[in-house]
Amino acid sequence: MTEAQPELTEYDDSAAGRPTLLTVLCILTFVGSSIGILTNIYSYARANRTASEYQEIRQKVIGKDSLSVKDTVKEGTAVRRKSPFMERFVEEAGSLMTVQKIHEKAIGSIISYLFTLIGAILMWNLLRTGFYLYIAGIVIDVGIPLILFHGNHSAFPLSFISLFFGLLFIILYALNISSLRK
Repeated sequence: MTEAQPELTEYDDSAAGRPTLLTVLCILTFVGSSIGILTNIYSYARANRTASEYQEIRQKVIGKDSLSVKDTVKEGTAVRRKSPFMERFVEEAGSLMTVQKIHEKAIGSIISYLFTLIGAILMWNLLRTGFYLYIAGIVIDVGIPLILFHGNHSAFPLSFISLFFGLLFIILYALNISSLRK
């Protein structure tokens, strides 16, 4: 007597229909967004300590010659003078490192990463809505530093990094849009 093998009548066919590139992008987004959420929760929780530590360091740096540049005098001696650029840089960075700004940036980033994570989950399930949620998450991520830190030169590098990788992933996800159901 032979035992009958149970028939598999239901199975998940989404993996068979999901392109490899989409699978890889979703996994990278799962990991990156999860790390981003956890990192920003930690940043929010530690904001008081981070702000006070930065202010202590700032006070030490402002009082030293590390903000000065050398001017060479004819006799070969060096004279130090304060660098206006370095002073402005330290002041601008200091305006970003307040408890309120750290909290606002962390909350905005958590929202952004939630959008990208939910978008990736939906794209994993081959739903096109996930693509648009992912784009919304990237727009939020790029916009947060510009909105919160307007006029501060430190906001541009933060936004540029988010924009570069965000656009790269959007383009790569867009290559798979035909695999996504409406």
